[in-house]
Amino acid sequence: MDLIGTIPSELGSLSFLEWVDIHYNSFHDSLPIELTNLHRLKYLNFGNNNFNGEMPSWFGYFAKLQSLYMYGNNFTGVFPSTLGSLSKLEKLILYDNDFKGQIPITIGNLSKLKWLYLDDNNLSGSIPSSIFNISSLLHIGLGSNNFFGYVWSNMFDYLPQLSYLDLGECQLSGRIPMSLFKCKELQVLYLYENRLEGTVPSEITNLTSLVHFSIGRNNIS
Repeated sequence: MDLIGTIPSELGSLSFLEWVDIHYNSFHDSLPIELTNLHRLKYLNFGNNNFNGEMPSWFGYFAKLQSLYMYGNNFTGVFPSTLGSLSKLEKLILYDNDFKGQIPITIGNLSKLKWLYLDDNNLSGSIPSSIFNISSLLHIGLGSNNFFGYVWSNMFDYLPQLSYLDLGECQLSGRIPMSLFKCKELQVLYLYENRLEGTVPSEITNLTSLVHFSIGRNNIS
């Protein structure tokens, strides 16, 4: 089924809703503010539709939200800093949109976050170090954005459970940090198309669970 149209404001009157999933349809336009009445929401999936405009700041009002899927739309503008107030959030999936500007440092407040996918946007600036202090993270997808800056030595000190890391096409400079090899659960590691230099440290053999590894198009020898 491919549903077409806009989200009716009346949806906001269903205040007992905990789960809303309309992914893979052709809904479009902006989202009605009446959705803020859904205070019990735990799961929201608007992925793969044609929503556009800025992602509303009122998404930060969903205090019980655990999973937020907004991937594959046409959202533009800056990334709403209010998402950092979603203290129960475990999955934040916003890849394949047109977000611009910097990732707000408030994302570091999401202490229960497990999956973070912001890849394939137009995000810029430096990647906030606060993201790498979220020790619950299992997946980090930030590839194919317009970031700049350096990787830092203790970047991965607090990510013991990390199993997926995509920093490909992020314009990052520096050397592969030794802290990366503390991530013993890592299975997927994408660092391709950056400005990394130096060599691949022998400590990569510590990553005994690694299945996918890509560092092409860097200055690594």
